[in-house]
Amino acid sequence: MDEFRTGYYKPTHVIRTVTHNWFWSPSENSEGYVKFVVGEKGVVEIIEHVAGGEGDKWYYDIVFEDDSVTRLFNPNEVTFEKIKTES
Repeated sequence: MDEFRTGYYKPTHVIRTVTHNWFWSPSENSEGYVKFVVGEKGVVEIIEHVAGGEGDKWYYDIVFEDDSVTRLFNPNEVTFEKIKTES
């Protein structure tokens, strides 16, 4: 998966959670969504890909323990966590 980890800058945050397919159900007066969280249900990493130019899109790769990848476009919410550095 190293080909996914190349970037243009040194990251200061890591992605912890991606939420997508959010919906509101008026009949049940509730919301629903699908959430991927690092460390849960086999998710080992979430990688953000920056759009490369006109017509390109930002997307997120959800990497699982078995090296399978789910590619997500148009998430509803992305949660970042500051990378801890040694002082």
